[in-house]
Formats: sequence, C-alpha cells, structure tokens
Amino acid sequence: MNEPDGLPALALRDAEEELDVLLREAQAFVLQHPIAAQSIYSVLVAEGRRAAATPEGAALRTQLARSPLARRWREAWEIGTLNALHSDAEGPFPAEFGDLLFAAASSGRPLLGRVFSGGGT
Repeated sequence: MNEPDGLPALALRDAEEELDVLLREAQAFVLQHPIAAQSIYSVLVAEGRRAAATPEGAALRTQLARSPLARRWREAWEIGTLNALHSDAEGPFPAEFGDLLFAAASSGRPLLGRVFSGGGT
C-alpha cells in the first residue's frame, strides 16, 4: 500500500493499540537509558545527513519533506522519545532529561513507577 506521495504506508492490525504500546516502550527506553538513546539518535542523524549530501539522498529528503506520512512519523517519534533527543546535542545526555524527571516528580502522579515497571495508566 502506498501513500499518494509514492512512499510506502505502514498498515498495523490494531494500529491505535499497537502504537500506544510502542510509544510507551520508546518513552520507557528513553527514560531508562537516556545516554544510549541520545547516542543512537546522534548516530542516526549523522547517517541521515551523510545520505542527504548525496544526489539520491537530497531527492529523497525533498520527497519526505512533502510527505504527510513523514510528518505523522515525526510526530509519533517526538511523542515516543518525549522530544528529549536532539541532533545538536552537546553531550551524550539528552538536554531535556532533567526537565522531564522534574515534571514527572512534581506531578504527584506515580508516572515513573508505571514507566519503569511497564504498567499502564
């Protein structure tokens, strides 16, 4: 199945439930392993920039910039990673990680326990 822009579409059986589980798992990974998550993201960004420097990569980048699928994927990525990972990170630790922990601790809700135990809401 392809999107109108010619890019492949991802079809999930129960998309909403599977996406919810995937996003929670991604968030738990970022919280449990922030240095690894930032390092992995930095490697992916560097590889993407190298690819975009080629003629084929530049053409794909232009196509992706117009893609509704890519826009939705980016939104899911930002939710899944708590928008804590950045391509211009100055170190191996996500800059917003402290803010995320402070917000979670200040909320009065047992968020961290649910994230680390894999429990639901």
